[in-house]
Amino acid sequence: SDQAEELGELLGKDHDLAILAAATASGGREAGPPSTIRALNRRIAERRMELQARCRVLGQRIYAERPKDFARRLHGYWESWSQEQIGVSAGRGCSPRAITERRFLR
Repeated sequence: SDQAEELGELLGKDHDLAILAAATASGGREAGPPSTIRALNRRIAERRMELQARCRVLGQRIYAERPKDFARRLHGYWESWSQEQIGVSAGRGCSPRAITERRFLR
């Protein structure tokens, strides 16, 4: 889904910023003047808070359905699809098992 893709992108950006913050923290004077590093780390922290807030919203939306309910819904889709395939293949003498094997075990 588009939301799951967006969540992955946002999590990736947050991770990149965490790595950058760790690198500047361990870089010593080579990383730059202390005042510049402090300003950079403040901005990194602010941006990470924004990204994480958006991630929480998307994550709650994506994972709102309980796993058991999700599994039941998918099972319902599977049953519906299987019945449709049986109806389509009935004239050709195909069993449900043969339909499944032909579709998924190629």
